[in-house]
Amino acid sequence: GVGTVEMLFRSNLFAVVGGGEFPSFPVEKVLIWDDHQCKWIGELGFHSKVLGVRLRRDKIVVALKNKIFIYNFEDLKLLQQLESVDNPKGLLALSSNQDRSVLVCPGLQCGQIRIEHLDYRRSNFIKGAHTSALACLGLSLDGSMVASASEKGTLIRVWRTTPKQDGSGNFLEMELRRGSDRAEIYSIAFSPSNSWLAASSSKGTVHIWPLQSNEDPTAYIETSSPSRVIPGFVKKISTNFVPAYFHSKWSLAQYRLGDDTRSQVTFGTKENTLIVITCSGKFHKVQFDIQGGDCKKISFCKFAS
Repeated sequence: GVGTVEMLFRSNLFAVVGGGEFPSFPVEKVLIWDDHQCKWIGELGFHSKVLGVRLRRDKIVVALKNKIFIYNFEDLKLLQQLESVDNPKGLLALSSNQDRSVLVCPGLQCGQIRIEHLDYRRSNFIKGAHTSALACLGLSLDGSMVASASEKGTLIRVWRTTPKQDGSGNFLEMELRRGSDRAEIYSIAFSPSNSWLAASSSKGTVHIWPLQSNEDPTAYIETSSPSRVIPGFVKKISTNFVPAYFHSKWSLAQYRLGDDTRSQVTFGTKENTLIVITCSGKFHKVQFDIQGGDCKKISFCKFAS
């Protein structure tokens, strides 16, 4: 079987890693395939299983259990090696913007996010981004924002990749709520303009949030309080005692897949369209109303069984 296939944009170059019960390729190697020449053109070998790979035109980034390796794409020369907390999912996010090379991965502690500005060899750490281990990361195309979810899966937090310029040193932009029950967040995607964010989860629902807010997101406590309150009553309570359930933003639009199989979501060429692909071999293209509500299915096909 194959564990990972990563395509360099829409080019002829692919990174391939073996996987499954009977791997077709070594699980400790990243193989580079040129589909134009129909041959392998390079490989990177490691001493342990490769858990994640990301590509951009000038770099290859590889995640092992607790190490991140950064290579120059042209000659496969090692540029940088980073340490991380145990990262069994191989979480990585790499910006595709030509002018901003940003890598996001787990930090050195549980729940910590590491932001690496590769052009400048500068690191930022978001300590205590979550109280439990990271489960999913998503990076905007321009590398200016990152979204994260923990193993709880109730909240998604959106961060700047550079500190705010107000002197606070704060990275947090806003907090989004998927629900109150635990779930595994499978994927997170920003729209090309950074106006919207979408996420898919083990609950079988894709959620969409707008990313414009005038609210102060800095005071939060990760919680799963199941109750709602009357807004007028909240104003009378000290913000120190109001749980995050009341401050976090609920999704504006939703799409129900009909099953809970693992899925990946991304935005289409139009700002209000989504593409969702599931591990059960289903392709969904949907459109959401910017005023909210359920998404409208535009097209659907089953490409594998």
